[in-house]
Amino acid sequence: GEEPDFEPDLDLPENISGLWGLDGQITGGDFNGDGVGDIVTCSFQGHRYNGLIHIYFGSRWGELDEYPDIEIDAGEEYGDEYQRLGGHVGAVGDYNGDGIDDFVMTNVSSDDIPPMAVIFAGNPEWEADVEGGVVPNKYELSLEAYPNPFNNEVSISYQLIRKQSISLSIYDVNGRLVTVLDKKERLRGRHQISWSADSAGIYFAVLNTDEKRAVTKIVAVK
Repeated sequence: GEEPDFEPDLDLPENISGLWGLDGQITGGDFNGDGVGDIVTCSFQGHRYNGLIHIYFGSRWGELDEYPDIEIDAGEEYGDEYQRLGGHVGAVGDYNGDGIDDFVMTNVSSDDIPPMAVIFAGNPEWEADVEGGVVPNKYELSLEAYPNPFNNEVSISYQLIRKQSISLSIYDVNGRLVTVLDKKERLRGRHQISWSADSAGIYFAVLNTDEKRAVTKIVAVK
């Protein structure tokens, strides 16, 4: 914004940092030419996911899905020599002059494998699976559960458009409170928490914020 501060405006989904680890590589640019910044991640050196590239498309309302919009398995698509890509990833701007940002990947080299750098060109056909230009007065509180039905554990996620106090609770099919999963002030962005049911059945996750309330049904199978 016009007055930057030290408080995050958007928390990256847990899946991004959880999959790639704190040593994972990440960079940004507009990789599909829609005028909104995107994120590219790759694994860190020596990780078993080397060669797997994830692209997350941004939107004008700051929404970022926890699952990638584009997944590129460089080893599978381009051959074994690209499987070790994932040393570093960096933005190189519009390197080929087509109006869309590109990014560069390096490999994990060794005594037997020479160092290599590969530029991936942006693609105007990559479509963002998020809304662009959502305005505040049309915002609907997001509350999702995955997998659903679930066996051992369900991941419940929600999206906030501003910093505010929330409470996230689980109720059984008879309306009895089972547990309070989260109750505190949260920053704008996507948040995620996991829950395990003691027994099979139908439950309801209920999210209350300062402004809105959202409910979603979840089914536990044992």
